[in-house]
Amino acid sequence: HAEGIRPADEERRLARARAQIEARFPEPPDGWTAEDDAALMEGLFMGLGLEDIAVKRGGKGATYRARFFALRRAAVGDGMLTLDAQKALLAIVRGRVK
Repeated sequence: HAEGIRPADEERRLARARAQIEARFPEPPDGWTAEDDAALMEGLFMGLGLEDIAVKRGGKGATYRARFFALRRAAVGDGMLTLDAQKALLAIVRGRVK
């Protein structure tokens, strides 16, 4: 955990971020799955580019790019995609995979 931040405070902050994102979570495009969302966010966390993720999943870069920006807007609107928001998004998309 970050210096000076207690784990309980961090958990509350992340829970708040998850709740806010869940309330604004966008509908997926036709044919898009929860697994696609998880692969998208996990790929970004691994440092892959959107085009690379799309190719690995057999999809189109434009579709993955559009979905990323929809998820980003749900997370932070027009603001900066913070690490907390990224962690919350990853937890949400992983939780939606059945």
